[in-house]
Amino acid sequence: MEDLVDDLVNVEVPAEVEITVEVLSADGRQRHLRICVRDWGRWQPKPTDPGPRGRGLDLMVGLMATATLRSGDPAAGGGEVGTEVTLTTHPVDASR
Repeated sequence: MEDLVDDLVNVEVPAEVEITVEVLSADGRQRHLRICVRDWGRWQPKPTDPGPRGRGLDLMVGLMATATLRSGDPAAGGGEVGTEVTLTTHPVDASR
């Protein structure tokens, strides 16, 4: 949560975060969750030496089946302001 709070400090609109979760099932036997977290702040690149912090994206990539990051900055030609992280879990048995 500490990183989330740091990231929200630089928002230009009231600090809002949008979180959506979908249950996906391709064959009825296994399920995945797709989790999307979006904010409207400005992206901050990972510092060369983040110290004991700044490991959130590395953890997400390591723990999830897929993790994608999309960030935009209109001044840099990147589209909308904000960051969107989409995570997909590894499959689990649907009977659980």
